[in-house]
Parts: sequence; structure tokens; C-alpha cells
Amino acid sequence: MAQYNYDETGAVFNFFLLTLLAMLLLPLTYYSLVKPPVPSTNTKGSLLKSDCDCDACAAKRSRLASQKSTGSVFSLRLLLLLLGWSLFAFIVYKAFTTEIEETGIWDPYQILGVDSSADESVIKKAFKKLSLKFHPDKVAPEEREKASNLFVDISKAYKVLTDEEARKVFDETGHPDGKQAFQLGLALPKWLVEKGNTSLVLLVYTIVFGITLPILVARWWSQAKHVTKNKVLNETMAMYYRDIKDIMPFKALIDVLSKSYEYQSMISPENGKAYDDLADEIRTAMESRSIERFDKKKTNVRDTHALSSYRASVLIYAHLLRIVPKNPILAAEQIKVVEAAPTLINGMLQIVTARRWLGASITIIEFSQMMVQALFNRQSPLMQLPFPDSDVLRHFSTKKRNITTLEQYFQLSDEEKRSVLRTLSEDQFNTIQAVGEKYPALKIVKAKYEVLGEPTITAGAIVNLGIKLRSLYGGKEPVGDHLTDELDDPEEESKKSQWWVDKTEKIREPHAPYFPGSRPPTYWVMLANQKEGHLICLGKVVGLDTDKTIRLQFQAPPKAGTWVFQVIVKSDTYAGTDQTIDAKLVVEDESALPAMEDDEDDISEPEDNSLAGQMNTIKTKGVAGALQSGSARDDSGARSGRRRVPAHLRQEYDDSSDSEDEDDDDEEAEADGGAGGEAAADAAEDQDDDDDDDDEDDEEEDDE
Repeated sequence: MAQYNYDETGAVFNFFLLTLLAMLLLPLTYYSLVKPPVPSTNTKGSLLKSDCDCDACAAKRSRLASQKSTGSVFSLRLLLLLLGWSLFAFIVYKAFTTEIEETGIWDPYQILGVDSSADESVIKKAFKKLSLKFHPDKVAPEEREKASNLFVDISKAYKVLTDEEARKVFDETGHPDGKQAFQLGLALPKWLVEKGNTSLVLLVYTIVFGITLPILVARWWSQAKHVTKNKVLNETMAMYYRDIKDIMPFKALIDVLSKSYEYQSMISPENGKAYDDLADEIRTAMESRSIERFDKKKTNVRDTHALSSYRASVLIYAHLLRIVPKNPILAAEQIKVVEAAPTLINGMLQIVTARRWLGASITIIEFSQMMVQALFNRQSPLMQLPFPDSDVLRHFSTKKRNITTLEQYFQLSDEEKRSVLRTLSEDQFNTIQAVGEKYPALKIVKAKYEVLGEPTITAGAIVNLGIKLRSLYGGKEPVGDHLTDELDDPEEESKKSQWWVDKTEKIREPHAPYFPGSRPPTYWVMLANQKEGHLICLGKVVGLDTDKTIRLQFQAPPKAGTWVFQVIVKSDTYAGTDQTIDAKLVVEDESALPAMEDDEDDISEPEDNSLAGQMNTIKTKGVAGALQSGSARDDSGARSGRRRVPAHLRQEYDDSSDSEDEDDDDEEAEADGGAGGEAAADAAEDQDDDDDDDDEDDEEEDDE
């Protein structure tokens, strides 16, 4: 029976605790303090912070830094990390200061210093020598206790080796008392299993596994069951499904977004006067900047959802007009509302893409651009530049030039740019130039249809569309030997996705000084039929600092012909970077596929005199044909000695009925006539008699 030895000193148990703590503390410390911030969207890249020195970007960095420092000081995670590392240091101290008792295997030969083949005289001589050296009466008083313990082992070893039977037992089993029970050592202190501590141990187990763990799981599940995988409330997605239509005007999108149930927990029911003042400020700004009017009316305070919807719409309108609320509480609530908007807009996009609405998909992506860049409806994309002003913008549209997009501005020479921005100072102009170098203009390098393993595309086939995208920062084409216009090889992409390859991608933070948070740019790639307003398939690319190939999959049209589809690439971050190209799809008829080559059958036909050959003959020619083939071989002198087919097999493989066989025999007899017909009839009767005899033989064999 096995015996268990516990860690009496707790030295080994300390190392066990150190291992557990290290497994928890090291990854938590890395992700909390060392690892760079990860973008909010589902990507494997790290976000490189913007170093723009314009006033709006500087104010944003200052606000984010203050939030981060305030949050880090009072962070619960940081407090737990400090406690964990303090406990780790204490256990390290205990592990190094605790003495470990090393108990080796008791060996009488080693104790006396003799060989295992030594005879009794050698053993007695060694014992006498060690007794004179380690006898308690022969040593100093301070060493007497140690010598006494050693002399006991020497005496025991001498007694075992001088006893013939005891020595034989030790040589066979390794122990003077014979074979011992199997022992196991547990790295647990003995006090954990002592009778007096049973209640305390059970209490700790109950608190940890019976109370704390179920509470944590229930808390996680109570939050997870109410949201989708994209972190949008189920109630909000149901409202989107009900209210979003295939044609969504600008105001309708704001109304739907402001009714999101997430905003109920972000907006307080207080500060009604401050919201009224902000609404009046919005009305004044819209009258001077746009033909649209702010017609939102105050709602009943008792209806919490209607109230939060109204106030969320006020904060969204203020953000799009670049109005910062004077009330600090409203300013903080505006930051929460705007930060949550991209996630909610992606939920809206998920609804319309599932319904294949092209127009609504484009409108929602453009609405995301407005929220990130703080642009009002139909406002110029040039407002994304620093220092926007009406006096500055009027120089972009003159009799000599009409610049409406940033891409057109980047194509100007430095002298022309300075002429357009002549009202700005030299420092302001240099700031705009620096921002322009980081502004990406999109380019669709290549788009190619293909069907895997087929030379042509046929009706109803599964088509793969490969699209290669490139960013032209500052409107300049990148240079380098690594650049190619061909699509990336899927095998190379699969190698990059292997777990030992570093997948961290450096993504530039977009220039979005009015968006309160940090997020990477996302590019939505659509294949659509603009003529019918139909979205065929959709994909996305997060970050485009390097060339990327995205592959979309769809089913080819059911009819052969030439189809002109559009590849549309839209950014959810930058306005005015959208690109659209025509992609012609030629669908061939199935007859255009090359004919399949018939491979010769390498399996040889079975021999006629084998069982497989007989079965094949019966199947192809019927029983009558098989019998005639057998008779022909018998008449020609080929004695194969094969067994005749039993009656039950003939019935199973004969395709014709009995009546048809009888009719065929009668017709053949009448056609032959005379002696030939009579001979054929006699031969058929003899054959039937032989078959009956064979059936009787088979039945006798079955009985035996």
C-alpha cells in the first residue's frame, strides 16, 4: 500500500506557490504595464500614437494622458499587481531561508566504506576503525551528539553485513527489513491535512470554489448574455433591425443612433437647463452653416429612454458641429457618447449588410467618417486639415482651381500649396504639410476573379475575388523593391499567420483630433452591383500602412454572360478617400470547361472460370447466357471444373421473369423448327433436370 509523505518544513510548497504566482503575475504585468496599447477593434496590430502638434491634437493628447495617469493611480488591477508581487517577494524570502532536510538512501556498504563483495574480516576491520574514530567517548563534547548519531548508523550497518540472512535480504531488496511500501511525496505542508485544521481548509475551499468562483461566472454571464459578439446590446440590435431602412437620410441615422440603449447608462437625467442652452447653441450654428435645422424637441423626463435619446442626439449634433459643451458634466457625457458611436455604427452596418442594402451601407460608413472627423452633413473633407477657417477654405475654390478633396490638394506643388494657404503663418503651413504626409490616399492596385482549380468561371461557381490595396501617404506613390502589383500568395500569408511568427503590426493612429479616443483606421471593401443597388459581399482591412490583399468569396450569377460589378473601398475614419473601380466578370457556360479525360481502368477483368467471373457473366448476360457460355466452353474441350450456379443465385441475378423466359424459349423453338427445334427443346429439358439435381444436392449440403 502506498504511503504519503508531506512537506514538513514547507520548503517545497514554497516553490509550488511561486510557480502559480509567476504564471499569473507575469502575463498580467506585461499586458498592464509593458505591452503597447492595442486598438479597440479586432486586430493584431499595435497603434502608433500621432505626433501632430496642432492645437486640437495637443489638447487631445493632454486629456488622454491625464485620464491615463488618474486611472493608473487608482486602478484596481495595479493594486492587485502590487499585492501579488509583494506576496511573491515574501515567498521567495521564505524559500531561501527555509532549510531542506536531505535524506539519502541508507547503504551499509557506503557507511562502512567497504565494497559489496567484501568478506566478514574486511567488514570487522572497517567497523573497528570507524568505532575508534566516531565513538561518543572518543570525540570532543561539542561533537558528541553528531558522533552518537553516526555511531548508531555504523553499528547498524555492521550488524546487517555480519548477519548472513540480513545481508542477503538487503542485497535483494535494498533494505535490511525486506521490500518496503511505495512512498509518495506531496508538496503540501502537513498542517493542511491535520485533523485540527480540517474545518479551516474546508472553509477556504468553500469561499473560493463555492462562493467566489460562481459569483464571478454569474457576473460574467449576466453581462455577456445581453450583448452580441460585437459588444452591442441585444435590445439595441433589435431596435436597429426594426428602424433601419434601405434609404437612410442623415437625420434618420442620428435618430437611430441616439436611441441606442447603451446611452441610458451614460447620460444622467439631471442638468436639464444646460442641455437646453446647448440645444439653442446648436440651432444657431446650424442656421449659419447649413440649410438643415435642428428640430429636436424636449421630451418627457419620466420616459428615461426617450430622455436619453434626446440628450444623446443633442450631444451628437454638438460634436458634428465641433461645439464643446461649457458644462463639464455635459462635456464628459459627450466624450462617452462619441466614443461609443463607432461600435454602435458597426452594429448598424451589420444589419444593412445582412440585408444586402448597398445604399444604406455606404451611408452608414460615411456617417462613421463624420463621427470620427467631426464633420457635418455635406461638409467639405478639407475640414480634416488643421486650422480650418472660412477664409482659408475660400482659396481652395477659385476661378483657376477647384479643390474639393485632400487628394487634389496633395497633387499641388509646394508653391501652389503655399499660395492656397497664404493666410496662414509659416508654422501653421508646416503643420498642415506634416499632417498631409500622414494622410492616406487609397489606391486599388489590382482586382482579380478566379475559381480555385478551374481555368474559367462558370455559372453558379464559387468565385474568389482578390483585391490588393495600397496607401499613398501625402498622395505619393511608395517606392521599394518589395512593392509589387501582384496579389499576395496565399501560402505566404498562411506562413505569416503561424503562431511562432510575430503578427504584431504597427498601425498609424489616424489624424482625428476631435474624436475623444484612439482607434485604428478601418477600410471596408465591398463588391456591389450599383445598377441594382445590391451588395454582393463585404470585407474589411484594419490599418493600411503596407500593401494588403483581401479575398472575398461569392457565388457567380446563375446565367452565363458578362457582368459589370463595382469594387468599392471606403474608410470609416477618413472622408474623401473612397475609391471605386469597375470589375468585369465573365461567366462561361459549363460547356466551356475542358472535357474530363477518362482514365483507363487498370483493374483487369476476372477470369471466366473464377467465382468473380461467373458472377460477372450472370450479371451482364443473364442465367441463360451464362449457361450457353458454359456449354460452349464444355463443347470446345475447355474443362475448367467450375461449379454450376445454384438456383437461388440464378433467381437473384436474373433480370428477366420466368414467363418471359418461357415465351422466349417457345419463340426460338418455333423459329428453328424441325429437328433443330426438337433438339433445342430436349436440351432445355435435360438442362432443367440437371438444375433440379443440383438444387437437390445443394439442399442436402445445407442440411448437412
